[in-house]
Amino acid sequence: MIVLTEKLRYFTDTAADNFEFGQGTTGVVNSGFEIRDVDAAATRLVIDTSGNVGIGDSAPDSKLSVIASGANGIELAPDSSLATDSSRL
Repeated sequence: MIVLTEKLRYFTDTAADNFEFGQGTTGVVNSGFEIRDVDAAATRLVIDTSGNVGIGDSAPDSKLSVIASGANGIELAPDSSLATDSSRL
């Protein structure tokens, strides 16, 4: 179900995996766009007014900021389908 409020909200029938999409970042004034996990009360992705993107970071200070916790961390790998992938991620 989609509910229109100040942000677009997507709710599932199982009361899990509920998200908000919209202008602004929770707790930040004039802050761009966010995708927020309602169930975990966590901002998952932010694009701020400077064009900086944050994944797991609600206040990115560079073009791409990725913050991960736990054992899984962050993985960057080359695209093996490219003819030459030695310098590509």
